[in-house]
Amino acid sequence: ETLRAGFDVAATGEGEVTAVELVGRLGRGDDPRRAPGLAWLEEGTLHRSAAPAPVDLDAVPPFAPGLGLLGPVEITRGCGHACRYCQTSFLHGGRMRHRSVEAVAGWVRRLAASGIRDVRFVTPSALAYGSEGGEPRLDRVEALLAAAREAAGAGGRIFLGTFPSEVRPEHLTPEAVRLLRRFVANDNLVIGAQSGSDRILRACRRGHDAEAGPPAVRATRAAGLAAQVEPLLGPPREAPRPDLTVLRGRIH
Repeated sequence: ETLRAGFDVAATGEGEVTAVELVGRLGRGDDPRRAPGLAWLEEGTLHRSAAPAPVDLDAVPPFAPGLGLLGPVEITRGCGHACRYCQTSFLHGGRMRHRSVEAVAGWVRRLAASGIRDVRFVTPSALAYGSEGGEPRLDRVEALLAAAREAAGAGGRIFLGTFPSEVRPEHLTPEAVRLLRRFVANDNLVIGAQSGSDRILRACRRGHDAEAGPPAVRATRAAGLAAQVEPLLGPPREAPRPDLTVLRGRIH
């Protein structure tokens, strides 16, 4: 659709390698379609160049400090769950890649030196840091949070489990919530329960059932944190009447 709208080429995946090569080829007058990670139309037929290798997150910055553009630190790319409504797995792959603890701490120090007090992280699944397929790795999450809090300094605050680093409900065991409570400054956790209907969750290929939501909420509240439960409206095969009422009843 993008190409039919009149664009010459469209990037189809990660942009770090593609953008640099595309601009370089345009500047030299070379055929831009030889840059990796592009798609184009020829007489109505879709063509693609070779996909670039997956990006090593430690090799690319999470933001542009040289331009004064500061923001959250991306700690994970890719996701093993491949939910039907989400682009993450299809753009970045099903194997999770992580920025190393040392690299994350270095960028947190850059933020602290620039006067940024509150540090947030970008990840499709907060408690899966260090995992390949998406399962929780609390030991690696603890190492990350301990290093980040030290790097942030005395006045720094670390946020994990809120936007843009929500948590899956089946990962929020009491042990996981206690770990977060030790390190994070947020007073709530954003829980991607998505629906109270097992039918909808199966249609979304979510990977958990509706019964995962209530224990996650109870563990969160028991630790003194508010539980912000995210319902997803309009997923595949949803009936005209949303299942939000079912979700609400289960959570209460």
